[in-house]
Amino acid sequence: MELKPTIFEFTSYKVEPDKKKIFFNYTVKFKNTPDISFTETIILPKAPDFKRIPEELFNKILQNLHLALGVSYYKLHCATKFKVNYLLSEEEADFWNVFYKKGLGEFLFRNKLDPQIVPDFAFRKGKKSQPFRVERNRRFLVGVGGGKDSIVSVELLKKYGADFSLIYTET
Repeated sequence: MELKPTIFEFTSYKVEPDKKKIFFNYTVKFKNTPDISFTETIILPKAPDFKRIPEELFNKILQNLHLALGVSYYKLHCATKFKVNYLLSEEEADFWNVFYKKGLGEFLFRNKLDPQIVPDFAFRKGKKSQPFRVERNRRFLVGVGGGKDSIVSVELLKKYGADFSLIYTET
């Protein structure tokens, strides 16, 4: 039986500061078989003081991480529709449309898939993007996923004496 993925859902995210972990949940819904769920787990280098971050900014950061990390799970089944459980502005939806379509370019090419299969992110008409001003402190957080981008980033930061921490996922 051929799988017929219909919806890729960015289900939820959860922070467990005492365990230094953030969980991002995804579900693929199918027309002809039970749903499949995935959880991406981020392990933080140390337990940050999340109370120092304004709640609205913290949620926006987590929402954006949720969307960015989802690309790895989306490409497992290439559903025909995205379901995001929070509202995006038109500007945000445009960004994520480009992020997914361009980010999946090599994957689509190598697998001889039509780029038009990648669905568009929906947006709430009239919703405005809320910019946040963040104080810069010259520190960096490097995502380590096991690829060459991670090691190149780390080596460049070391070369220039930058202060950085690593963040990685647990599978």
